[in-house]
Amino acid sequence: MGDMQIPSFSLKSLQGASALFSNPTWDVMLTVLLVGGSLFWSFLAGRRKIVSTIMVTYIALAIFPAIPAARLTAMMGIRDQFLGTIGIFLILFILMVWLLGARRSRPFAPGAPWWQVFFLSVAQVGLLTHIILSLLPSAQTAFLSPLTRRVFVDPAVHLWWLVAPAVLLILIRRLAMRDE
Repeated sequence: MGDMQIPSFSLKSLQGASALFSNPTWDVMLTVLLVGGSLFWSFLAGRRKIVSTIMVTYIALAIFPAIPAARLTAMMGIRDQFLGTIGIFLILFILMVWLLGARRSRPFAPGAPWWQVFFLSVAQVGLLTHIILSLLPSAQTAFLSPLTRRVFVDPAVHLWWLVAPAVLLILIRRLAMRDE
């Protein structure tokens, strides 16, 4: 018993944690936004709508490169190219959600547990975050923290963010088919 040491928290570590939360970095804010947005989205939308919006995200991502974003941004008088490009993508995304909504589709993985809905919403919010941040000009991505760049903007994770939601959809569908 005498050899056992109990770890102690120093005042310095508490001050570091306090500084992190009083002046949060992009990493902390993005993590909080991702987790909080995913929880909110999962409870608000439900599994069927999340699956539908993941599919719509892929459709919007496929159509977006064909849209002359620079020319449309200039025609609308938007000076910031990034804001114009993001605005056009979000308008396309919302239009696709509205036109291809899941109001009449049959349920995806009926009776799935809450954790499946949560992971689907994390995949959806993460994919949208990746798309929006990857549209940033490289000069502006330099202002993002290294962790944020590594997780959302790095070209090495581009394929991962594109594939992860689809793989998750396949896995959840296979689990639902196994349980039927």
